[in-house]
Amino acid sequence: MKKNILYGPQTKASLENFPFDYHRVMLEFVYAMVMIKKAAAVANYKAGKLEKKLSDKIVLACDEILKGKYDDQFVVSAHHGGAGTSVNMNVNEVIGTLAGAHPNDHVNASQSTNDVNPSALKITSIKLTTKLLKSLDYLISVFDEKSKEYRDVRKLARTHIQDAVPTTLGAEFGSYRDILKRDKKRIENALNYFYELNMGGTAIGNKINAPQKYIDNVYLELQKISGIKNL
Repeated sequence: MKKNILYGPQTKASLENFPFDYHRVMLEFVYAMVMIKKAAAVANYKAGKLEKKLSDKIVLACDEILKGKYDDQFVVSAHHGGAGTSVNMNVNEVIGTLAGAHPNDHVNASQSTNDVNPSALKITSIKLTTKLLKSLDYLISVFDEKSKEYRDVRKLARTHIQDAVPTTLGAEFGSYRDILKRDKKRIENALNYFYELNMGGTAIGNKINAPQKYIDNVYLELQKISGIKNL
């Protein structure tokens, strides 16, 4: 049975222009972009740029995508040019087909690849980094336990690939724990920069084609949809 293709000409052009033997764009990034499209559909309705019926259809299409039903439709190589235009259009076209909407005039209304792409990257980074920090907490606790468990196990430390002065295995695990604690702080500090998104800047950052009412609402909607409160 032939697969039903939901993407359109811009995605197909990307597959021809960037035929690299490379993995596809990560689904976490695709989903972040779909969250933006969902928020934009609601914000555009509130700003008077989309009719309620069309906005609802786009929202429904986004919800279905976020359930993982159409993962195979996002086919753009992660290695492509154009500042992310290919993946933005891939998402626009799939949503447009599902919703019976125009991918550029409706799904991408009040947006540009230049504000959608970096915003989606930041949302993805926040979500993945949050998972990383939880894993780090667990790893730190394990090293802490081992530092106590092996505090009396003696061993030789090594410097310049040679045996040096005595230490304990517990002290070694304790040093790993402390290194990870410092690294965790650096990651948390870097994470703060991801909360400032680019939505509403459109193509060059001057808000062209993006009403202020849309800009105000797209952030409020994104907070609800993404679960990230301080965007």
